Amino acid sequence: MILNSNRIVIFFTCILSFFNVITRAAPPKTGASKLSYKSLNLQKIYPPDPPVTHHVVVGISYFNGETSKRETQEITVDLFGTVVPKSAMNFQRLSQGIRVVLGFYDPDKTLLAKYKGSKINKIANGFIEGGEVLPGISSFSAHGLHFEDENFDLTHDRPGRLSWVNDEKKDNNDSRFAICLKKEGCSERDGTHVVFGQVVAGLDGLIDKLQNVETDENGAPKEDVTILYSVVDELKLANKDVLQKEYLKKLEAFKDGEVSQGITLAETLGVYHDDQEVIADLRFEQLHHPLFKVLLGMCALLACYFLVKKRKVSKVVSLRRDE
Repeated sequence: MILNSNRIVIFFTCILSFFNVITRAAPPKTGASKLSYKSLNLQKIYPPDPPVTHHVVVGISYFNGETSKRETQEITVDLFGTVVPKSAMNFQRLSQGIRVVLGFYDPDKTLLAKYKGSKINKIANGFIEGGEVLPGISSFSAHGLHFEDENFDLTHDRPGRLSWVNDEKKDNNDSRFAICLKKEGCSERDGTHVVFGQVVAGLDGLIDKLQNVETDENGAPKEDVTILYSVVDELKLANKDVLQKEYLKKLEAFKDGEVSQGITLAETLGVYHDDQEVIADLRFEQLHHPLFKVLLGMCALLACYFLVKKRKVSKVVSLRRDE
C-alpha cells in the first residue's frame, strides 16, 4: 500500500510539473497582435488629404524597457483646418496653452491649460490616447467644456489618423485625442469620432516603440508617458477657398476611380522632409526663452571679437619678426 501511494504521489507530481511547463510556455493573451512599422504598405493609395493649415510638433517622453532609459519620441501632425476648423483651432490653442480662470470670484487663480505636461493615459487596442489638460479638475476645450462634432467627412482609413476621444457620446469633444495605429485604419470609429489630423513624421516610433511600453490590463502605462513639448506652425493660406475646392475635386475624381488623385503613406511621410529645416527652426524659436537667444547672440559676438583680435595680434608679431 505504501508503495502504491508513493507511485500515486509521483504520478500526480509529474502531471502538475507538466502543467506548469505548459502554462509557462504559453504566450500571454494580449488580444490582437500589435502592428509593426515594417508591415505597413506604404504604397497603398488612400483618398487625398485636405489642405494642411497647421504643423504641430509634439515630443513624448516614455520609458524604454529595452534600454532602461527615458527617451523622447517626436512626432509631427498635420491639421486639416479647411474641413474641421474648430477642431484644428482647439488642438492648436491647447498646444500653445490657454490661460484658464479657476475661481469665479478670484481672477488671480489661473492655470495654463496645455498639452505640455499632460499624460498619454492609454495605449491599447491599436490606439494611443491622451491629452487631458485639466486632470482631476474638469474637461476643457478652446470652445468651452465640450464642443460639438463638426462633421465626419474624414475617416479613420489609415494608420496615423488623429481624432477626438468623446467617451462614445455625441458632441462630447474636449482636449483628449487618439492616434490610430492599426494597419487597416480604425473604421469602427467612423461616424462617431471626428478626424482632424494625420501623423506625418515619427509614425515609425509610435508603432515600434511607444505602443510597446509596459501597460496594465487596462492599457495604462506603468511608467509615465508625458508630452514634453508641442510646437505649432500655423500656415497662412491666402487662397484657402481655392485649395479646398481643388481638394474636393480631387476627392470626387478619386471616388470615381481616378486613383492618380489619391495619396500614399510614403508620400504623406515624405512631405515632412521638405519642411524639416523650417520646423526645426520653429521648434528652437518656440522652445527657448528670448533671454537664451540674447545670450547665444552675445556669445557669438564675443567669439567673433576674440577671433578678430587674435588675428590682429598674430599680424603684429609677424611684422616684428620680419624687422
